Amino acid sequence: MRNEEIKQLIEDYKKTGEPLLTLLHQVQDLYPENYLPAEALKLVSNELKIPISSLYSTVSFYSMFSLKPRGKHIIRVCSSPPCKLEEYDSLVEALGEKLHIGVGETTKDKQFTLEEQSCLGLCSLALVMMVDDDIYKNVNVAQLPEILDTYTEE
Repeated sequence: MRNEEIKQLIEDYKKTGEPLLTLLHQVQDLYPENYLPAEALKLVSNELKIPISSLYSTVSFYSMFSLKPRGKHIIRVCSSPPCKLEEYDSLVEALGEKLHIGVGETTKDKQFTLEEQSCLGLCSLALVMMVDDDIYKNVNVAQLPEILDTYTEE
């Protein structure tokens, strides 16, 4: 089933001329575990005649992609110097305590993965955190329960 969906995305990609990164995001979005499995990358490689090594190089370069399963929601905390000067350590510690995971880990219920992001590009609004595609600026520990509740399934 997914192979057919991936093939359709590839056909659309060929017609639109979108960047390869867009296609890879679309393929990753097909997997609830938020990652690009080896078989999906092999299919893209074969269909587009792109060396598999090039795809792995691209995927491993960009932090928005993963080669291992992650949670349904990806929490990225900016670790750039301006964010580090704010409550970065406290925020990561509080997230870890609330979710019972460390950076790079996924909750047992597969709902959240906590990741460090070297820069989210909003330095003047530090401390910055993303959950999926949602950006939270000037974040502090007190806001975490409300933010996380937005993504917690009942």
